[in-house]
Amino acid sequence: MKKAGVFWVFTFILIASIHFANPVTLRQVVEGGMSNDPDILNAIADYQQAKDDYQMQLLSVDTRIDEINAEITFLNAQKSYRLSLSKFYQTMVNLYYGIVVESFNLETAKIDLRIAELDFNEKINLYEKGLIVREDVEEASLTLKQEKLDLEEEILNLKEDLKELGWRTEIALNPATSSFKPSSYPSPEELVLSTDTYLERDVEVKVCELSVERAQLELDSLDGASDYEIKKAERELSKARRILEKTRNNVLREYREKVFGLEKTHKSMDIAKKAWDVQRARFEVAKTRYEKGLISEREYLMAKKQLLSRICSYFQAEKSYVLALVDLLISMGNYEPLK
Repeated sequence: MKKAGVFWVFTFILIASIHFANPVTLRQVVEGGMSNDPDILNAIADYQQAKDDYQMQLLSVDTRIDEINAEITFLNAQKSYRLSLSKFYQTMVNLYYGIVVESFNLETAKIDLRIAELDFNEKINLYEKGLIVREDVEEASLTLKQEKLDLEEEILNLKEDLKELGWRTEIALNPATSSFKPSSYPSPEELVLSTDTYLERDVEVKVCELSVERAQLELDSLDGASDYEIKKAERELSKARRILEKTRNNVLREYREKVFGLEKTHKSMDIAKKAWDVQRARFEVAKTRYEKGLISEREYLMAKKQLLSRICSYFQAEKSYVLALVDLLISMGNYEPLK
């Protein structure tokens, strides 16, 4: 049996480099995006302006109600910034892991093409010996053409994502000379989480609390007012309290769902990593057997393809965990969730 050529040696080196070469990390991508991505730069500028406006408003307030109005305006700006920051991190995470997975998908497409070539050559040989009909050869030829098209598509997808990475972060990434390895992020157990802390840092809850305080102050200020004005103010206060209670319950449910999602994705990531380790061990066995001529190139390629599949599954799981982690931490007011 024929040994793998330079192409397959290169593929193995790429797989092995996951553990030994210097990796390009998501944190580097985020740092580059923070300095270059136009959407987040605009959001940062708007938030800084909101901070300056808030400080200016505090210099001219006459009453506590005026101060509350200024605080609510600034809190709404905080909410807007958190949404922009969350969107930015989602973009960076999806872009980074998209490139990681597409890099391995490209290697998988090369393997599929090689398998199709082996199958086509085998069919030609069998046809020349009169063991199969011409339609079998034509079918193998069509499969080979389709695999070539799929490979071209994978190359295009990766190229486009690399271009986007370039203009968003100014990082020129070459997957052929870069490596990707599992990243280290805090586990759910390492985070300081509590319902009280989440409520304290939630912007909507703060706005509702201030609205209740404002409604109470407005009611208290109605000395000598008509019954109509007093009853109207009392209704507004009751309404503000109901909205606060509803908001707290909704936020607590949101917190529980986010914590559950974080824990679930972390467990899934751990399972995917163990599955990767198991398949890597199997691949090493297949590689040794192939080098000794005990299995065919097709069997060797299938083992490699299964390994690449496990690698992709792991990085997809890691992406899901990072997205859940970032979403939770930004909701709690952590504007640098990956540091």
